Amino acid sequence: IIEMQSSSIRDVLTEDSKLVVADAIKFLPLAIQLNDFDRVGFFLRRLINVTKTPKEIVCEEDSKRLILLLFNWVVSQHLNIPLALQSKCFIVLFKLLFHKNLDLELSWNALFDLLKHYHITPRAFSSHPMTMKSHADDLARLIVRSRRYFSASAVTEILSVFRSNLDPFSDPQIHLNEYFLCHFLPTYQQHHKEQISTWLNDIIQRLDWVPQNKLISTWIFALLSRTSKEAIGFIDLTPHLPKIFNAFLQSLNLEIKGKKNPIDGQSKKPYWIQNVVRENHMAKLVVWCLGTSSSQLTLQLLAQLFNTIQTYYHPSNTGKWTNPLGTLLQQLSAIFVKRHTKEKHGRYSHPASLNIQVDDPTFVSCLQPLTMQALYSKSYSM
Repeated sequence: IIEMQSSSIRDVLTEDSKLVVADAIKFLPLAIQLNDFDRVGFFLRRLINVTKTPKEIVCEEDSKRLILLLFNWVVSQHLNIPLALQSKCFIVLFKLLFHKNLDLELSWNALFDLLKHYHITPRAFSSHPMTMKSHADDLARLIVRSRRYFSASAVTEILSVFRSNLDPFSDPQIHLNEYFLCHFLPTYQQHHKEQISTWLNDIIQRLDWVPQNKLISTWIFALLSRTSKEAIGFIDLTPHLPKIFNAFLQSLNLEIKGKKNPIDGQSKKPYWIQNVVRENHMAKLVVWCLGTSSSQLTLQLLAQLFNTIQTYYHPSNTGKWTNPLGTLLQQLSAIFVKRHTKEKHGRYSHPASLNIQVDDPTFVSCLQPLTMQALYSKSYSM
């Protein structure tokens, strides 16, 4: 009886949601043309609720129509649109972009102009800080979801804009430029993957001469982990893995004999940059190298890394390193299980030959000793 009632309620909600979408497609363009912000906000609030329901409610054509309408409106008229209404528009766009194969093209320049106008210029401090933080978070999430729809020329344009501003001796805002470069570079579509070779070596080389800036290395790890997942089978990280593992070990800033590691550079992070955990991205990079041509070397370097930091997992050895080292173990196992589960059910588009080989116990044997040791840690964060 409960199942029948739940099914009937879902049917009613589905029909109501379809009517909401139909009304939005019919009346939202007129409300936008008249600059009726109250009416636009009304439709956006309803669409936010609708897009929480199953994907079948909004077809690809309707999604594309609404995306282009809202994107072009907020980009061209953002100076006249209240920040709260912009945030609602970003949320709706983020939810509508769940279709991964829409035939559309979004401008990265327009998104960067929004970010630059509201969160880099002095205007960023002219409004309530919580409002600006919410606006920045919604915009950053939209940028992440929009990357797959950047044009084929976007990679060249992004590199030409930010590459020249990555010299720490000439630009004091180098960490911002690094964030922009790593945050906007697309790696999803076929034409994006084919251009990875044009910037991969430069990004890897930056791990050599900026190891002391942990914020910059964090953005690089984020970009490399995303690339290893979205471009699996298209790139070979084998020549770069030793340098990546070495940079990660240095960025942990582990204390030696009661003294800090001499490499301890810091950069103050702007409020509008989302929290990025370096250990999460390193774990993601390691797991997504498994099953590829660099799998064997990855496991060897992972075993060497754990052998090097083994003493920091001792139950009596606690400090500021305890939380990141515990996070590394937790994320390695969580991402491994998540990837294997989705591959088992065919939820990834890469060939089956690149799937994780669960018959090989090497990965588990790397994690098991430290995990059993960390269980008895005196620190709750471990």
